[in-house]
Amino acid sequence: MKVLDLLALIPAEYFDKIAEETNVDFQVKKLNGKLIFNLLLMGILESERLSLRVLEELFNTPKFKLLSDIKDDSKTRHSSIRDRITTINQSYFEELFYKIADLLNRKYKRKDFGKYSVERFDSTMVSLSSKLLNFGMQNGLKNKEGEHSINQLKFTIGFNGLIPHKVKVYTEQKYLAENDSLFETIMENEFEKNSIAVFDRGLNSRDKFKKMNDGNKLFVTRINPTKNYKIVKTITQDKQETETLKIEKEHKIYLKNAKSVLVKSELRLIIAVSKDTKEMMYFITNIDDLKASEITEIYKMRWDIEVFFRFLKQELNFKHLVSRRQNGILVMIYMTLVTAMLLMVYKQVNEISGYKIAKLNLSMN
Repeated sequence: MKVLDLLALIPAEYFDKIAEETNVDFQVKKLNGKLIFNLLLMGILESERLSLRVLEELFNTPKFKLLSDIKDDSKTRHSSIRDRITTINQSYFEELFYKIADLLNRKYKRKDFGKYSVERFDSTMVSLSSKLLNFGMQNGLKNKEGEHSINQLKFTIGFNGLIPHKVKVYTEQKYLAENDSLFETIMENEFEKNSIAVFDRGLNSRDKFKKMNDGNKLFVTRINPTKNYKIVKTITQDKQETETLKIEKEHKIYLKNAKSVLVKSELRLIIAVSKDTKEMMYFITNIDDLKASEITEIYKMRWDIEVFFRFLKQELNFKHLVSRRQNGILVMIYMTLVTAMLLMVYKQVNEISGYKIAKLNLSMN
């Protein structure tokens, strides 16, 4: 499977239909939406540190002209690419991302747990000097003049072990806490039947747990050890353990919120002990038909998204902002995730163990 094979996975009508719906090519003769898509895809695959000048060089190569079916004498400048990325309708790339994600999700096998599909949710931050990025969240650090010196963008992603299928970009200060950004992203996600949202302790609001439970969103997470709950029922169980954990207790409970008010939404509390560190771990879920040990194993699957974020940042230049305008940043995040999806499929189909090797092989084709 080569780059052209991967692009062949995307039906040509996707580009045409979405271009028409978003009006992406209105009054544009040269740098149309599909050409920019191909250019950014190749740039992310081929470059260790993508820049506008690198994109200019790639555009002018025979390889890109063959890929995009354009004339040999076609040329462009990095300033033209910059202006186009800054102003192009980012909805074109957003719609392509969701269409391609849905297509690949149905076509290729992902890492599930029995009858359940496991949707991992987490956030990652990208930071830049406030002199270069004039919007975003502030991290509290200030310069000598007392001004905030760093601005941050938060990217919250849903990932099923193969395909990143949900993304939200947060720039407002109120979303700095995971209780807001993670919760909002999970609630907006269109879950399949028997889907489980798995997330870490950043989202720990008892009231938001209730809203997820009331909304029939299945979830697994951890909370810090606490006595701030009321036992509704103690669940008797056979002795259970995993390779790393020993299950100690299991209860049906009501948690108390930050004001110590009882939140009457019945949840399942599983208390386990690490065999290695002896750390006490509290797992919370609203799933009843799995064993306690299986719930803890599902939580371990959350680690996949940490590995995925590392892949995005180390191999796909995710932490390096080619554009510093919000529109351009959105274009780049969607293109980076589309490239990641195609790489993940390439890696699976060719049974390649590492992301770096997969990227290297693909960029050479």
